[in-house]
Amino acid sequence: MAFSAACAEEPTAAAQAPSAPTNPDQVVAEVAGKPITLKDVDAKWEEFDAAERARIIQATYQNRRNMIDVLVGDQLIANAAKAARFCAAITGTGGVCQPTMYEGGQKLAIH
Repeated sequence: MAFSAACAEEPTAAAQAPSAPTNPDQVVAEVAGKPITLKDVDAKWEEFDAAERARIIQATYQNRRNMIDVLVGDQLIANAAKAARFCAAITGTGGVCQPTMYEGGQKLAIH
């Protein structure tokens, strides 16, 4: 039982991973007073393993695009649910509510 309690206290992988620096001039380490920048790290990584660096950059790009799609979908679903609740409230009072399309979006036409 003590083991499972100890495991439960460990931070998740997301909590353990520090956010990656994005400024190429950001100092990420220092040795004997000489700063090492993110640009230096990336240049060495490119020199050391260009294919793996390219693969990671492409995977990051693709994952970000995928998450944009998820976030957009989440927002569209939330908007549709809100519109459905609004339409239900209108029809509940005897009104007529009919979705109509405009400029690639959806709008309620209230009669």
